[in-house]
Amino acid sequence: MVEPKVSLFHDLIALPHSAKKPNEKRRRWTALYDGQGRRVDETNIVVAPRMHRKFAAEYRKAPERIDVPEDLEVVEDDVLYIGVSRDHYGHFVLDSMSRMWAALDRDLPCIFLGTGKMAGEYYREIMGSMSFPVLTPDRPTLYRRIWVPSPSLTVDEISRNADAAHLVVTERLHPANGGRWEQPVFLSRRRLVSRARSLITNQVQEEKLEAALEMAGYRIVHPQELSFADQIALFNECPNIVGLIGSAFHTTLFSRRSWTAKLALLTFNHRKNSRYRLVDSIKGYSPRYIKCTDVNLSDKTMSIDVGKAIRRLDECGFLD
Repeated sequence: MVEPKVSLFHDLIALPHSAKKPNEKRRRWTALYDGQGRRVDETNIVVAPRMHRKFAAEYRKAPERIDVPEDLEVVEDDVLYIGVSRDHYGHFVLDSMSRMWAALDRDLPCIFLGTGKMAGEYYREIMGSMSFPVLTPDRPTLYRRIWVPSPSLTVDEISRNADAAHLVVTERLHPANGGRWEQPVFLSRRRLVSRARSLITNQVQEEKLEAALEMAGYRIVHPQELSFADQIALFNECPNIVGLIGSAFHTTLFSRRSWTAKLALLTFNHRKNSRYRLVDSIKGYSPRYIKCTDVNLSDKTMSIDVGKAIRRLDECGFLD
């Protein structure tokens, strides 16, 4: 594991996210630029090595060059850059929080791009738990001295302090002696309605899976219907958690290192599990990835092999 560092940059430009105009795509700038208008790759929303297969996809929202605005607001004081806010739960807790570790012990204003469109309880609860001041530029701004932390989680690396900011939230929202979730839980997707490119689960198959798990003593939970505090409690108290792989499992970042539950993620492609496994590597729980689903990419539907799922869960000790 490579530990992240904080580097000082001079004269970097931040561009505010544009307002959406008719028949025009809204610009969301996901990186900072130098005085010549060149993208500073170290500041991108998700950091990927230039030769990595995901580089082009992760950087497509931030062009390599911009025309430097003539009328720049100039900030002379030192500031700390903590990245770009993404209005998607999974990407927010993975990517948007990955530089916040540096703000926990530095008394500097924090530059956080794209906060204007954020909605949802999770965002308010997370940012309300932090003690550092957050600034979002509303016009093109040149920062004379801007400290840029490297992210604690990239496309293929994680540091030991990747959950430092998340655990600050946990301490605020979840008392260590809580005991609300003593029953094993299945995280259901049947009622999930998402604005993101989420997969649609075959509801008949998921109902059959839920019925079998209820017979085995599981409680069926719809995470999006819980308060954010309850979701954190779930991932700090529950003994067994089973569910279809998805953003709900990113709440494991808020679990204390002392939590030793068993997790089973029902998945369709082991290669897609890489970022989940990175988080697993710094936590204390015991995860299993069970390949028992298939995805039709043309219509974004996920089918479940219910028989295989139950058989593999039984073999892995989740139905004792």
